[in-house]
Amino acid sequence: MSKQPLRTIINIGSVYNRITVISDMGVINGKRTILGRCECGVEKIFNWMNVKSGKSKSCGCLPLEINKKHGLTKHPLYSVWEGIIGRCYNKNHPKYHRYGGRGVSICDEWRNNPKSFYWWAINNGWEKGLSLDKDKLSPNKPGNLYCPEYCCFLTRKENSMYRENSRLIEYNGEKLCVAQWADKYNINYQTFQARLRYGWTIEEIITIPLFKYSKKVAS
Repeated sequence: MSKQPLRTIINIGSVYNRITVISDMGVINGKRTILGRCECGVEKIFNWMNVKSGKSKSCGCLPLEINKKHGLTKHPLYSVWEGIIGRCYNKNHPKYHRYGGRGVSICDEWRNNPKSFYWWAINNGWEKGLSLDKDKLSPNKPGNLYCPEYCCFLTRKENSMYRENSRLIEYNGEKLCVAQWADKYNINYQTFQARLRYGWTIEEIITIPLFKYSKKVAS
């Protein structure tokens, strides 16, 4: 076991999902580790960062139990469901501050039953590549609840129009987000974004033909 200095204090007895911290094992093979006990009774050594972030939720028994209940763990919609659960309820999730941290939640029907979410999605236009949106149909903008009444599936471009952080641009007294301006003037969405990054004004973006793009960027 390495004797490298340890900076992070790990609280013995802390519980993360199904894992209870029993002892701090220090640094092993360059990674901070703990000895943890799973709810099922199994004790094993875990990568501390995986436990803290929620990547490791159990000794391995949780996916098996979930799969026995609904058989969805290999379906892409299960990853979508896990994603919204993590964003809303896992304080260590990188996007928690934009979701659960500001009050976004999931209806009990979906939170407690991934199969219910799966069948709703199958019957409401889900296809690979589409994004789950909670803002377009919500009476509040942005939406603060994932539920059958307020959710729908959109393309990535459509979804950008309803995100909280969509960039609004004002031109001729009208405020629209990037996707809406691109639609309004029939300009490729990626082209519009690229021109913005290079510092073009809205007037330049919508009036200069595409073939002059490289000349403008180089100037």
